[in-house]
Amino acid sequence: MNIDVQKLNAAMEEVKSTLKDGLLSAEIWDREAGLSFVSYNPQPIAVALFSEVTKMLKSTLDDSGFPGLKRYYLLDMENDHMAMVILHGNDILQGLLMNSKKINLGILMAVLLPKTLESIEKARA
Repeated sequence: MNIDVQKLNAAMEEVKSTLKDGLLSAEIWDREAGLSFVSYNPQPIAVALFSEVTKMLKSTLDDSGFPGLKRYYLLDMENDHMAMVILHGNDILQGLLMNSKKINLGILMAVLLPKTLESIEKARA
């Protein structure tokens, strides 16, 4: 896979500056290998496990006859945590762990998500 890591770093900086202290951890990784390209407060076990969860979710949706997984899924978690996994095609995943009390869901969905999708696409060499 050809990827411009400098552009991924810039995309990560944009995530950090947008979510500020609401961002607890963020990673952009190779979906198949489970290896991070860039990270903020790395969570390597989560990267490996969310790669598997994404495969299982995709398979479950396909097997159930539901529409397929498109761009992201969002988890509302205990202790004011929220996780978002963003699919960048079939080869790159991005994960965000956030404090749900410190982020604005409208900014996450209407501003950050489209910018992130565009930034990662531009990082493909």
